Amino acid sequence: MCRAAKTPFKEKTPLYYFESDIEENAENNKTSETVNLISDIGREQDKLNDIINIDDKNKQFIIVSMIVDKMSDVKKISLLKKVIYNYQETNGKFNHPILSLLFQYFQDLFLYKYKDLEPLKKSNNKKDKLIGFYYIITDEGKKPYLKTYCYNYETKLISECQSELRERIKTQLKIKFKKELSSQKYSLHKIYGFMIRKNGSYVFKIYDGTKEKGELTLTMEKSKRSEIRGKQCSHHNIDELKNIVKKLNMENGKISKKTVCFKIEFLLRKNNYYKKENEIWFLDALDFMKTKIK
Repeated sequence: MCRAAKTPFKEKTPLYYFESDIEENAENNKTSETVNLISDIGREQDKLNDIINIDDKNKQFIIVSMIVDKMSDVKKISLLKKVIYNYQETNGKFNHPILSLLFQYFQDLFLYKYKDLEPLKKSNNKKDKLIGFYYIITDEGKKPYLKTYCYNYETKLISECQSELRERIKTQLKIKFKKELSSQKYSLHKIYGFMIRKNGSYVFKIYDGTKEKGELTLTMEKSKRSEIRGKQCSHHNIDELKNIVKKLNMENGKISKKTVCFKIEFLLRKNNYYKKENEIWFLDALDFMKTKIK
């Protein structure tokens, strides 16, 4: 985990990072709604810990990912702001364990001064400086668009970055995502999970390639050979879920459909975290979002 530097960065953050006409005030940035979101995550975390009886050192990260992944884009952006505020206030040490897990979950969305904006100026004797984050809004029926947010080290507020900077970031991200896809070493497992946006939030779907033809490609696009397959977990009947459980070599007890879905999702995410069998077992909401930048 990257830690905020204590001394190297005495210089002021360039003013061009910020759109002064849309800067938000502290009350809007640090709302009680965000505090409630953290509390909600904690309550859901406790429930899932009771359901998922698996001993794994990364269990809490996977569970928090399951919870946050299903949230709307608006809620994810609120959490991102909260994480950055706390990161700056605590020098990257965080004052709540959930915030530390959220930092890990959102890590690919953060923007750094040298890595993302001034790569030619990067020095080996300086730690990089977290300056904000990006997010791709994927409103249904509308063209996806990129939003970038910058942290102002003088006012200690977060606002949308300046438009010229936004275009630079967008160009760099397109190049980065293209390279990631072209260098992808892993193939999709025959049974994998993925998240799709539905009615503002995200839902968990399962693709079972052992019985159907057609698959979801790594870019979340329709395969040229077939239609995207997959079914929302809650839409499966209990016999279908038991069949998937059997194929995944999971324990098959008398439990509710909702509980089975939680356990399947956890296992697929866990297998994906460790890249079991060198395959992809899960494509999360952030994977879905990244494919929308054009």
